[in-house]
Amino acid sequence: MGIWLLAFFILIWIWRCHEFEGKKYFIISFLSILWWVFALGMEIYFTGLQWKLIWAHIAWPSIAILPIAWCLYIEKFVKGRDLTDSRLLRSIIIGVPLVIAIGVATNPFHHFMFTEATALSEDGTRVDYAHGIFFYGAALILYPFVIYSVGLLVRGVMSTTGSAKSLLITLIIITIAPLSANAAYVLTGFTAFGIDPTSMMFSLGLIAFSWMLVNNRILDTKALGRDALFHISDDPVLIVDKDHKILSWNDAAIAHIFLKKRAILL
Repeated sequence: MGIWLLAFFILIWIWRCHEFEGKKYFIISFLSILWWVFALGMEIYFTGLQWKLIWAHIAWPSIAILPIAWCLYIEKFVKGRDLTDSRLLRSIIIGVPLVIAIGVATNPFHHFMFTEATALSEDGTRVDYAHGIFFYGAALILYPFVIYSVGLLVRGVMSTTGSAKSLLITLIIITIAPLSANAAYVLTGFTAFGIDPTSMMFSLGLIAFSWMLVNNRILDTKALGRDALFHISDDPVLIVDKDHKILSWNDAAIAHIFLKKRAILL
């Protein structure tokens, strides 16, 4: 409850006080985390297998939305591109959480998400989940969104310097930490205090990111996003002043000038 309240007030503060590339997707990610953590808290609070499973089912739409929204945020922040502009990608982005939500909601009829072997632990405080084929299928569909985000951020780190680089490294940590926790949970059954640690890891990461905003360590995330885009872009970009003096250039511009000079020499 403490983590949830802290995250909630931070979300309100960011929504009202900060502007940056991909803000709406960042907000959706934050809301998904709040949804997930709330459902997790209710699952811990209630007793009895039936109630715990109900809250586990309620958590799943947010689990499906979170990696997709986070991927959209990273794409918009780093490359300045909104993936929802593509009709095909928009259909996938909307369809994946919808299919997963329907599959979870109908689990009592087919038991593909949590099988009938799911039962309370011996002390009755938690659920020992027996995951079905739909659970692993959902993970297989959602993981590429997170992996793509990590790849985009790594590429950005290799291509940028200064404040933008520090920010991208922070975002990599925020992305990899819950991914690693979830992989450990899915593959080995690793838990923290008997629960899936993924949502807590992501919550702490977002809170740390927000703390950096509070302390003005990231003063203008929109400018940093443009800086990352400047270096990553495959298009040649030159920055000139009013006297037409070249101030800066990206790697694509260097490659373009080199190829033109080589063509002239030939």
